[in-house]
Order: sequence, then structure tokens, then C-alpha cells
Amino acid sequence: MEYQIYLINLSVVFSVICPSWAGLPPIMRSDMMYNIVGGSEVTANSLPHQAALFIDETYFCGGSIISTRYILTAAHCVYNSKTVEIILGAHKWKTNEKTQKIFYSTTMIIHEKYNGNYLEGNDIALVKTPSFITFTWAIQSISLCDSGSGDYSGTTAIVAGWGYTSSNNILSSVLRKAYVTMDKVSFCQQYFENVTDSDLCSRGNDTLTGAVGACYGDSGGPLTRNNIQIGIVSYGAKQCEAGYPTVYTSVTYHRDWIRKYSGV
Repeated sequence: MEYQIYLINLSVVFSVICPSWAGLPPIMRSDMMYNIVGGSEVTANSLPHQAALFIDETYFCGGSIISTRYILTAAHCVYNSKTVEIILGAHKWKTNEKTQKIFYSTTMIIHEKYNGNYLEGNDIALVKTPSFITFTWAIQSISLCDSGSGDYSGTTAIVAGWGYTSSNNILSSVLRKAYVTMDKVSFCQQYFENVTDSDLCSRGNDTLTGAVGACYGDSGGPLTRNNIQIGIVSYGAKQCEAGYPTVYTSVTYHRDWIRKYSGV
């Protein structure tokens, strides 16, 4: 099975070539979030924790607000990066909306055991804002899952982003979400050999539309249940094919790490 993180490079956004994961550089970022294939447009600002991240003016990822100073995202989004533009309070990310607040950060905290290969785990990072985030009705933090076994199999979760809306390189101008069915890690292990207990797994279909849930541009975005973040989008099938699962970094597994470096 060929793997793919869901990043988009703006300079090649209309001619993305997706080779086997073994031939990829450590990070293939994007200027747009790994987006939602299928699913539906959300009510504007109904997911006020959602963040859009532009990395080094070249790549695009998702993230989530977890406090007045920290954004949670995937390590592969910011690995070896210098500057992150953080857009909060956005629905139409291409538009200068009144609800938006923009920060520029040079402080990224990457898991010390992340080695540049998202397939080997610890795909988690924090981005610190240079000043405090002022919360509004359109900009809010999300609670993190604190405890539990991390087995959400059989339950429904939400994944959201601005990435591709299909596997044919069509990007979304608005925030979209999909309802995905969670499964045991062993299900994802049938497709991706490196999946471990530090990951979460969702099936490759939207429970409402039958389409796959995540695609290019959604990397680093939150996976949530009952308004609590349980995972971070990490990787999936290289062409976002329906029927293939998506792998997420488990928030519960990395809860102590998050608390150590963010105080959250």
C-alpha cells in the first residue's frame, strides 16, 4: 500500500505528483490543508478551534487551538520549518474575513522522537504564538482527551479542513467536515504496516456520503468527538481513494507530552 501525508505545496498545487511513500522526501507539505473529500460545508465559525497554517509561505496544514498561546498540529507539517502563518477564525480562508486573526510564529516544538518520517510515529508538534490569542465567538480553544483506552472503534468522529474536496486536485474555499467511523488500530494495520498503539484509525468512508473523509491539505487538523480532540490527521492513501482508512496521531497517547510543553 502506498502512503501519503496530506500536505500541499502551493508551487505545484495543480500538478502534484504522488509517488510511493518510499520515494518521498521526509515531508511533503502543502499550501492548503489536507482537505475533506465528501462531507459538507460547516456553518461559518461553528468549529472555532480550527486553525489554518501556512508554512514558510509554501505549504499548508491544519491545526487546532488548545490554549491562548499554542496550536496543536502534526510534526511533519512544521519539521525543518522557519516560519508559520497562523490564521484563526476563518471560514473562507482565501477571504479577509472580519472574524480572522493572523499570527506569525517562529517557535515550533516538535516531538523529540520524531525523526522526519511520519510513518515511524510521534507525528505531533506545537506552534507557539508570539502573543496571546484573544478568544472571541469565532476563535476558541478545544478540550483535549485526557484519559481512556484510546479505543474508539465503532464510534463516529469529525475531521475537518480546507483541503482537496476530491482526489482530482480540487481545493475547498470553505471549511468542510466529514463524519468518519473509527476502527481498531488493527484495521489500519491491514493497509499500513507502521501503525502502532500511538495512532488512531478511521475507516475510508464518510458515514453520511460514503466518500473518504480526509485528503491533501488536512494534515495536522483535529479529529474530534463530542467537541473533544482525540487525534491529529497524519496520513492516508496517496490518492485519497474511497475505501482506504486514515491514520491519526493519538492525543491520549501523547497527552503527557502536550502537557509538558504547553501546560495544557
